Amino acid sequence: MDFVKTALNYKTEMLVLFVSKDYTKNELFKSIDKEYKGRLSKECNEDKFHGKYLQKFCFRLERNAKRLCLLGYEDKKLDKKTLNALAGKAAQTAKKSKFKECAFIYPLETSLEPYEVGYELIYASNFSVYDYSFKSKDSNYEFEGISILSPEEFKKEMEKGMDDADIVSYYNSYARDLVNLAPSEKNPEKLSKEILKEAKKLKLKTTVLTLKDFRKKGMNAIEAVGRGSKYEPKMIILEYTGSIDKPICFVGKGITFDSGGLNIKPSASMEEMKADMSGAATVVGTLFAAKELKLKKHIIGIIGLAENMLSGDSYKQGDILKAYNGKTIEVLNTDAEGRLVLADCLSYAEKHYSPKYIIDYATLTGAVVVALGSENAGLFSNDIDLTSRLICASEDSLEKIWQMPLDEEYEDLIKSDIADVRNVGKKREAGSITAALFLKNFVEKSKWAHIDIAGTAFHKKEKPYSYKGATGFGVRLNIEFLKN
Repeated sequence: MDFVKTALNYKTEMLVLFVSKDYTKNELFKSIDKEYKGRLSKECNEDKFHGKYLQKFCFRLERNAKRLCLLGYEDKKLDKKTLNALAGKAAQTAKKSKFKECAFIYPLETSLEPYEVGYELIYASNFSVYDYSFKSKDSNYEFEGISILSPEEFKKEMEKGMDDADIVSYYNSYARDLVNLAPSEKNPEKLSKEILKEAKKLKLKTTVLTLKDFRKKGMNAIEAVGRGSKYEPKMIILEYTGSIDKPICFVGKGITFDSGGLNIKPSASMEEMKADMSGAATVVGTLFAAKELKLKKHIIGIIGLAENMLSGDSYKQGDILKAYNGKTIEVLNTDAEGRLVLADCLSYAEKHYSPKYIIDYATLTGAVVVALGSENAGLFSNDIDLTSRLICASEDSLEKIWQMPLDEEYEDLIKSDIADVRNVGKKREAGSITAALFLKNFVEKSKWAHIDIAGTAFHKKEKPYSYKGATGFGVRLNIEFLKN
C-alpha cells in the first residue's frame, strides 16, 4: 500500500493506528507487518495485545516515524464518542511519554464525515492534554499538537474540522483556566479585568455594571450577595453581532469564591469553591469562540460576578431582597446565593434584550450531583423546542445533559409567607428542581433553559482521557447549539 510508505516516512515521534479486536485483518496493519517481516504481529501476541477498548501497544519503527502506537476499540462502533476517547487517550499517552507531537492515521473504518473526524481528533486531543499545575516541571518540554494522515480526497473537509476544533478547544481551555485560577487571583475585580482584556482583543462590545448601577437600578439580589466582600460585585455584558436576528442570551453564575456566607460551609466543602464561577466561564468561552468562528448569530453573554464572604456587611437570613424585575425574595440560607445573582442577571437579559432564548449555566446545587453524578448536567426548561435543540446539541458535542422536571406541584416548596418567593425549599427534597423553579420567577416571557453544571464543571479525579479539574463544560455544547 502506498499509504503505508507515506505513513512510515512521515516524520513523527508516534504514529497512531486505531484497531478493532480483529486487528490482524486490518489492511494497514497487515501491510506494516509485512514490511517488518511479521515482527509486528509476533510482538503483539507476546504482549497479549487483543485490541481491547483503549488497550495500547507500541512498536518501534525506526523510520522517519519513530514508533507505532496501536490503540484498540474492541468491537465498538467507531462513532464520535469512541473516536473522542481514542484520540484523547493517544494524545495523553504521547504527552506523558514527553513526545512533542503525534500523528493519527485516518480511521477508514468510521462512517463519520471527514469534517467530523478532523474535529473530533483535534478537539479530544487538545482537551486531554490540557494541564493546569503549579508543580515544578521541565520548562523545555511542551506538547506541540497532532497531525492527521489521510487520503487526499478527505483533506479539505477534514482540515476545516481541525481548524474549527482548534478554536473551540482553545476557548474551552480558556474557560478551564479561569475556573482553575486560585480564588485570590480572580476576585470580581481581577476576573472582570481579565475577561474585558480578552474581549477587547476580539473587538466584542462590552458593558460593565457596578455596585453604583445595582443600587440605582434596584438590583438588590446581586448587590446583597457581594456585600460581605471587600471586592464589589459586577455584571459584565458581552455582545457579538454576527446577524441582525433577535439575540440568543447566555447567562452565567460567577461566584468567584463561595464561603457560604453566614451559613458558612464546612471546610471540606469549600475546597472546590473557586469553581463556583464555572457558569460564567462557560458563557465567556462561548462568546469568544462564536466570535472567532464568525457564527452568523446575534449573541449576548451576561455574567454576574460576586464573592460570597462573611463580614459585618454580609446579607443575613431573614433579609427581604427585591430583584430587578420587582419580585421579592425571602433569604433563608445565605449559601443559596448563586440563584440570587442569576435572578438579577436573568431579569436584566429579558428586559433589555427581549431575546429569542435565554440559557443560563450555573454550578447551582449539590442536589443535581446526587441525582446525576458527574456525567450529566441537569436541564430545566419552559420550552419544548428549546429543550429538544439543546438535547441534540448535547448529543453532537458529547457534553451530556438530562432533562429534569419543572412541574408546578413543586412550587409550594418555595412559597414564602412574607415575600414572593423564598431562596430555598421548605424540605430537603427536589433541591435542583426548586432552585430551577426559583429562577423561573425571573424569566416571565422568554423561552428559557437552565443548565445545572454542579456535577460536570469540575472533575475530582483523572479520567482515562482527561485530567482532573475544570472541564469547561458547556462551551462546545453551546457552539453546537448555535451552529445548528
